[in-house]
Amino acid sequence: MDIDVLPLSPTLPTLESIYPREQRAQYKAQLVDEYTEELMDYCGQLDNPRKIRFLLGTMIDKAMLPFLEAIVHLQANQQRNIVAQQRTINDLATKVDNLPNQLQSQQLLITTASPFRGSLTRAKAFAEAMKRSTTKLEVPLPDAAVAGSDTSEGQIAGELESLAKGEETDIDHRAVAMCLTAFLSDKTASEFVGNTYVVDTHSERFLNDLAPDISIQRYTSTADKFNVAAIIELKGADKKLGTLDNFGQILDYLVELAICQPGRAVFIGVLTNLKDAYVLKYTQGITKGRNRRTSTDSGGLTSRLTQFRKASLQDALNYLALKLQRPTANPPKLQFTKTVGKLVRIIQRHSQAHSVVGEFTHNGINVIGKAASDQKWRGTVRSEIETLRKLQGDGRPISIPELRYPDSETPIPPVPEMMISPVGRPLQLELFSNAADFRACLEDILLAIAWVHAHGIVHRDVRTDNVLVHAAKFATSENTEYSRQPLWRGLLIDFDHATVLGQDCEYEGGYICCPVEVLKACAVKAPSSISANQLVNSFADLDPTNDDVDLQMLGSLPDCAPEFVGPEFDLDTPLYTPRMFHDYLAFVLLVNTLTFPFTLQGFSYNRVLRKNSPERDRLLRLWDSLRHSPGWRDMVALADQAVADVAAWREVLTFISWL
Repeated sequence: MDIDVLPLSPTLPTLESIYPREQRAQYKAQLVDEYTEELMDYCGQLDNPRKIRFLLGTMIDKAMLPFLEAIVHLQANQQRNIVAQQRTINDLATKVDNLPNQLQSQQLLITTASPFRGSLTRAKAFAEAMKRSTTKLEVPLPDAAVAGSDTSEGQIAGELESLAKGEETDIDHRAVAMCLTAFLSDKTASEFVGNTYVVDTHSERFLNDLAPDISIQRYTSTADKFNVAAIIELKGADKKLGTLDNFGQILDYLVELAICQPGRAVFIGVLTNLKDAYVLKYTQGITKGRNRRTSTDSGGLTSRLTQFRKASLQDALNYLALKLQRPTANPPKLQFTKTVGKLVRIIQRHSQAHSVVGEFTHNGINVIGKAASDQKWRGTVRSEIETLRKLQGDGRPISIPELRYPDSETPIPPVPEMMISPVGRPLQLELFSNAADFRACLEDILLAIAWVHAHGIVHRDVRTDNVLVHAAKFATSENTEYSRQPLWRGLLIDFDHATVLGQDCEYEGGYICCPVEVLKACAVKAPSSISANQLVNSFADLDPTNDDVDLQMLGSLPDCAPEFVGPEFDLDTPLYTPRMFHDYLAFVLLVNTLTFPFTLQGFSYNRVLRKNSPERDRLLRLWDSLRHSPGWRDMVALADQAVADVAAWREVLTFISWL
């Protein structure tokens, strides 16, 4: 299709398609009940409660209408934006006439480049940062930094001051690095964060084309952007130190470090003329409470910048040494060996993850490497390797990763690590120029699910985070101007929660993929006469379209009482039977959250299995809505039957025609 004449969606979203009538009526009835009870509590018995309920319902309709219209308008605008974004992607595709992996790297660079590059100068970037509510300026250094001074530190500080020069270009960076080594090495090294190496990097553009003057490294004595603990920038003594441009330069370094080291919380930079100094601290991931693990949590939106008041270089270095003793201000040690090749970038690493994932160059091929984050998770990575080994072989669809190391003839190393290919990028709706390409990508995932099931395995974590896309080949357009549009193919990854099909086990899959029968069983306390897995599987045997579960229908559960237990999944023995339809239902939810991302906006996934959890009830209501909504109910019906025939799915997926 010629992108220049690509029409806007022929069927823009309607109120009914976004918020079905049944769902609106259910929510309205709940509000009317709540407000009626509040009126009765306040006014006592109502003379005409039916009329009051009618008036309340009318008021609710009038109050909700502007918001519903705004939602429809927002969705329409999002579709128009998708078309505009696709123009940009196609324009890029025409300029890049190279291998698919190189195209992906270029697009990755666009999405992850520092926000302080390009049109904004460093001074303007820092000025913008100063306006944010999370920025703190002119904060005094903690007393502990000042109180930590001793005679030897004062002597080293004096030596550093003697190296100060009027012009930055005249400074002996190597001599400064040697003095800083004497000051910091013993104070910052520990068994938790490794040794300290102070490296002169003023002529090495190792930090994504940036060259900080001094880099404080962990685990390696050479410049390595993945192991930088802190940076120090040197300025001439004859120039003003505390300028917006200088502060912006430090912030530029810290933001680049945050991009290179995902999962790390605190980044420190020091700006000094070897007499006085400013310390800048950049903190990311500072959300607290329930929002910490919601679907809208974004590290870029939860950052905080602290600019400390000008202090002596000695006090600034004392503060730096104090912070570098804490693991949160250091790059976590990567568990990879040299076998996996040269590290290109860290894809995933955070405190809650049991593994670290990176992109590597191995024998001239880009691969994804994965290793356990610490010793207690080695068994999980080993299990994933064993699962992937079973899924290799003739006929393997391209949507199942190729396990490049360790292969079936290579023993799994004591510290397990693995390499898979191809390298992909996150699945995003705006990548696709038309609905047909998007549906083709979804068919790839269906083929992967069927292949997994054919090998007696259930994935248990089919969701958007675990699907990548890669440019396997190029589609040919009738318009020669856009003859090299990438056709994105789907890739199912992360088999660390996979388990044996039909074998009772604890539920350890993704929260959002939690089977409905497990969700329902969490609200019922099993009597001592039955086991928990009997209870869970009894729910699974019920008609899935009947959401009003009558406990008397269970027969063997006459004594069950509906009560919440917890605080977590708190059945006596939390077992259930993994089945094929669980993965297919998770696929339906994947499609829904991709096409309507606001469906679970603000959803705290980790609370799904908690007692009295609004998230559990919200997920059940969503499933009820999908089972009764046009288009979606046909997909759910196929999922309930675990239909592996892609042709049958292709027919129901045709309702996605508005991309």
